[in-house]
Amino acid sequence: MRFRFSNLPIALLAIVAVASMIKGAGSRDRATSTAERHAARCDAWHAAHPSALGDPCREGGPHLLAIPVFKNAQNDIKSAQAMLAGGNVEWSAAYLDRALDTAMRLDGEGTVIASLTAASIVNSVLDFLQKEKAMFGRERIATLLEGRRLVSAKRPLEGERLAIHRYIAEMPGKLPVPTGPFGRMFAAYLIDQRDARLDNMEGAILRRDPEACKRAGEGDGMAPVLCDKLVDVVKAESRLELVRSSVRPSRRG
Repeated sequence: MRFRFSNLPIALLAIVAVASMIKGAGSRDRATSTAERHAARCDAWHAAHPSALGDPCREGGPHLLAIPVFKNAQNDIKSAQAMLAGGNVEWSAAYLDRALDTAMRLDGEGTVIASLTAASIVNSVLDFLQKEKAMFGRERIATLLEGRRLVSAKRPLEGERLAIHRYIAEMPGKLPVPTGPFGRMFAAYLIDQRDARLDNMEGAILRRDPEACKRAGEGDGMAPVLCDKLVDVVKAESRLELVRSSVRPSRRG
């Protein structure tokens, strides 16, 4: 599931389509450069998310159902708590390890929903580990957290950006009247405008400033929710690194 930014000016594109019959040229440069930039972003996204089931650069296709997977991880955390209450540290750690594997799988999808659920799992595991640090011990905690990272925290809006760009780029071809190169130019203009907005939103998220993110995203109905929640993803990645560093064996040379 991906969030859709609404209120895209489809009617305006239809008007532009009529204008294209008169103008008919002058759009190739902007449309081509925007398409090339989108293709490069897609290549980078694919390289960063090699295990992703979904693909924001392609319409349709399979996608991961994040909520059922998230609930499985929640059950694993509950099982880990029950095992530790019964004195079985090894089994408790095994359930936590599986929950963290699930978090990494979700994070690898690069969608907002998957990123949020991955961060929630990580925070729940860290809460438990920190509460029961004496029972698990530094070495076991270090092993559990080794190599774990929320990759989506670096570019929390990238998957949504690519899906939105693809959607806008496909709009001229789906209108009931031909739009020609002028329609492609206008779609490129919309993409560039959306790109600038998302850049500002994402920059504010990375600074952990949800209010600035909301201001940058004013007009998009999902901005208030996205800004608050994605700042939490960035914080979860920082917390994960902090806890991992605190239990990592010191190197003495």
